[in-house]
Amino acid sequence: MTSLFVAGLLAVDWARGETVFDKFPWAWDLGVFLAGFGLIAVMVWFVMARPAGRGFVIHVDEEDITFTGKFPAQLQGMVIEFLRRDVGLAGAYEIRGHWEEGMLVVVVTGEQARGMEQRIRNFLKLNLKGPG
Repeated sequence: MTSLFVAGLLAVDWARGETVFDKFPWAWDLGVFLAGFGLIAVMVWFVMARPAGRGFVIHVDEEDITFTGKFPAQLQGMVIEFLRRDVGLAGAYEIRGHWEEGMLVVVVTGEQARGMEQRIRNFLKLNLKGPG
């Protein structure tokens, strides 16, 4: 039923060479806007949903360290101790990790964490085992 309605709109007056865009000139702009907005929304959703589905995110700030995603609960205390005592950075930063083909991929974001990124990556790769 819906396809008949859409076909009817697109062929408004096909015999006279008139389309829905001739009858409603704003329809093309609206369609392009919605398509662009939808594409951007899908890209943002993909980027934001990826770590939670296949990996983990560790948020570190002055007061607290929080874990989201697939991070082993039994190792959280060890990682918290490492980040507080050994790394000991002031300010907030984020650690994202996921497994690709059995390898742990770790990305550290935050200006103050730049100098410690490799140390954090090495610690996590040494102590975390892949899912499965």
